[in-house]
Amino acid sequence: MINKKMMAMPILLVMVLSIVGISYGLWSETLFLNGTVGTGELDIEIKGPFKPLDGPSTLDWNGNCTWDTWQTDKDVGGPTVMTPYDSDGDGDYDKLNITLVNVYPYYLEDPSFWVHNDGTIPFIIEMVKINGVPVKIGETVFLDLTGDGKDDIKIMWGNSIGWQGHPCQSHEISFLILVLQDAPENACLSFIVEIVAYQYNESSFFTTTSPA
Repeated sequence: MINKKMMAMPILLVMVLSIVGISYGLWSETLFLNGTVGTGELDIEIKGPFKPLDGPSTLDWNGNCTWDTWQTDKDVGGPTVMTPYDSDGDGDYDKLNITLVNVYPYYLEDPSFWVHNDGTIPFIIEMVKINGVPVKIGETVFLDLTGDGKDDIKIMWGNSIGWQGHPCQSHEISFLILVLQDAPENACLSFIVEIVAYQYNESSFFTTTSPA
């Protein structure tokens, strides 16, 4: 006759093995990956040579409303002073003061300077703002700098918008300034130009081609 205790032993053994099996199934090991991300630097700086149109010349330049220009035999205006400076103390020139000296209606200036990629990431010049207003390539902007409701100067920007600069590359920038008839005498007229650069793959000018 089979003992009831003997019958219960295999059942108990199965239960024990099941518990052990479950415990073994819960053993685990975790692998950790330590990652380090080294970021680059987006850095655009202003560089020389700084070349005003009247520069070392002994003649003045004049123009008209259609941007026709001619050089006169007078030396009464200028020379334009172009002074770069470092506003944030990082060692790079990020701003440029342009001062037109002793100018008069229809006196014309075409200052030029260079921008340089001083960082490690390619950038694209996304936009240019004059007194906070975005401008387009070849667009003429009229500015009332005295607040009397009359335009004092007009500016036409060059073709630098959309230019892509790789590390260590430089690009020359220039724009036209024409003093208008309603500009007042004995006045200091100032305006602000901002050059805005984006990392290349965040610019609206960036295009990508899908791999073949």
